[in-house]
Amino acid sequence: WEILVTDSAGSFRFRQELPSNQVNSKNVRQVVDDLIEISDTKPEIIRFFRGAMFNMLNIALSELAVTTRPSRCTLALATWLEERHQSVYPQMEGYNRNMVGSSAPSFLDVRTPIKLPDALRGEKYAFVALPVAEFMPGGGVNGESIGMGRLCALPSDVPGDAFVQGVVILSARAKALASWLAGTEVVTLTADLRK
Repeated sequence: WEILVTDSAGSFRFRQELPSNQVNSKNVRQVVDDLIEISDTKPEIIRFFRGAMFNMLNIALSELAVTTRPSRCTLALATWLEERHQSVYPQMEGYNRNMVGSSAPSFLDVRTPIKLPDALRGEKYAFVALPVAEFMPGGGVNGESIGMGRLCALPSDVPGDAFVQGVVILSARAKALASWLAGTEVVTLTADLRK
C-alpha cells in the first residue's frame, strides 16, 4: 500500500509505503500528521478521491486541523498515478497486469452526472478555446482575473500552441452560478447537444 501526497501544482510529492496489516485510520493519520509537522507550508485543504477507502480516510483525517474533502479535483495526483501505472508499478515484484483491469487509474471516470439546479441554468452557452499562452505567466488569465473559483494547473508538457477548451455560461444570475460551481469542485462537464 502507498500513501501518495502532492500539492495542486504537482511540485511537491511525498510517498510512503504501508504494509497491508498497517493500513488503518490511526496509521494514515500519523503519516499525514508527521508530514504536516515537517512541512514549511501547512495545507488548508486536503482532498482525497479513493472511494473504496472513504470511511477510513474520513476517520483518519477528521481530527486534523485542516479542511478535508472527498474530491475528484486532484489533477496533479491523477497525473502522478498515471506515471506510476506506466513506469513504476509494472516493475514491482508481484505485479500482475491482469489484476489491474486497465493501465490507468479510473477514479476520474465519472458515470453519474449531477444536474445543474434549474435556478442556476444559464440563458446561453458557448464552447470556447483559449491559447495556452493566456494561462502562462504574463497571459491574461490568472488567479486575480478569473473572479470566483480557482485555476487548475496545466500539465508541463502542453505544447505552447495548444488550446484550453472550456464553456462560457451567460446568465443574469452569474454570481450565484459562479458561487455554486466554485463550491462543487466541478471535475468534468457533459453536454447533451440534442436539447
